[in-house]
Amino acid sequence: MFCKILLVFCLSFSCYISDANAGSSECLPRRTKYGLVCVCTATHCDYLENPQPNDNEVVVVSSSKEGLRFAVSNLRFGENSTITKSNPLGSSAEEKEEFKNAAVIVDSGQTFAQLLLNTTKILTSRLTSNGPLELQVDRAVEYQKITGFGGAVTGTVSYLLELLDQQLQDHIFKSYYHKDGLGFNLLRTPIGGCDFDMAPWAYNEEPRDDPKLSNFTKLDPHDELKVAHLKRLKSVSNLDDLKIMAAAWSPPPWMKSNGVWSGFGVLKTEYYQAWADYHLRFIELMDAKNMPIWAISTGNEPLNGIAFFFFVHFMSLGWIPKNQAIWLNDFLGPTIRNSKYKDVLIFGNDDQRFSFPTWFNRMNSTRPGVLNYLDGFAVHWYWDEVFAPSLMDLTLKQMPDKLLLNTESCIGDKPWQTHGPELGSWERGEQYAVDFYII
Repeated sequence: MFCKILLVFCLSFSCYISDANAGSSECLPRRTKYGLVCVCTATHCDYLENPQPNDNEVVVVSSSKEGLRFAVSNLRFGENSTITKSNPLGSSAEEKEEFKNAAVIVDSGQTFAQLLLNTTKILTSRLTSNGPLELQVDRAVEYQKITGFGGAVTGTVSYLLELLDQQLQDHIFKSYYHKDGLGFNLLRTPIGGCDFDMAPWAYNEEPRDDPKLSNFTKLDPHDELKVAHLKRLKSVSNLDDLKIMAAAWSPPPWMKSNGVWSGFGVLKTEYYQAWADYHLRFIELMDAKNMPIWAISTGNEPLNGIAFFFFVHFMSLGWIPKNQAIWLNDFLGPTIRNSKYKDVLIFGNDDQRFSFPTWFNRMNSTRPGVLNYLDGFAVHWYWDEVFAPSLMDLTLKQMPDKLLLNTESCIGDKPWQTHGPELGSWERGEQYAVDFYII
């Protein structure tokens, strides 16, 4: 969640950040029906040297719909600047693109991150305006600390990576997770299968009715492949501290009231402890592979198995706040906190904004004090255009000691949207940026 402020600031300047390396290289342009993209191959990928501002400066890295790619310019605090950059990837070699940036800073001693955080209205209006940008900093106002930036590794990601040679895989890993690239440090991965897998699956599908999880003694080949990819990611990205968050979509069907992967189904009460042990077992097995789990959640989108089963046909497990409070307070919380892995963070809800803060208030009314087991809240973005960000403000006002992470967002989930990538789509980038900034 916290990283997204930077993305919007960049977009306000038509900016995208690419992987950094020892040197820069030219973009290999390709036009698609949605826009212009730079092609990355095993032997060539466009990189950007990591520009560093001098004292009293802001470095702006700009891209445009028509072809500017990572054009670097420097702005000085207290000065109005107009910069003209050539647009070599535009419709003609002679085409120029002029853009104006103004920086009027009240306190130039403020850090760059703090400077960005004080510009909500200005940056939002900047998305639809070509006027100058005025930044004013109030040192007395403090905001959240940044937990990190991240992406996801699912079964589909592993499948697609295996279709590429090692050089291309390395480009992908470095572009996202190298400290000179996007610098991601968070990663979400499913426990078992998810809707971004080739088929539904879970640990200990057989034997059935087995609360001791006797067949859950090693990682499944699906996860062995993920671990291999994550080890390579950490190696080529020089990343030691990869914060992995794990979340389960569904237990094996024999634990569920409906006995199938999706539909209206909840966890059978006789398996409450087994489902808690299931999470701990995954943490143990990942740690044995030198892939420690930083955090887990109480389960992906619990309302899918209760309220939205007519529309959701992928793996799910339904919860209502009352039952989830009992499971967290009496089973999952004690199981994790009384184990070797007591410091693993637990995030609650992992669902849409419209369930905040009511979900947690109802949990607490069932088991007073249950929220003490939660280190933070996980939220998804899919109906944010309908439900206001004030719901998140209210949640954090009630429980200011909790972390807040946006753990899932993608485009193409609605029936009227393209189900898949739109390579070069500026509009999709703007949707991400605007939504992330106003979370």
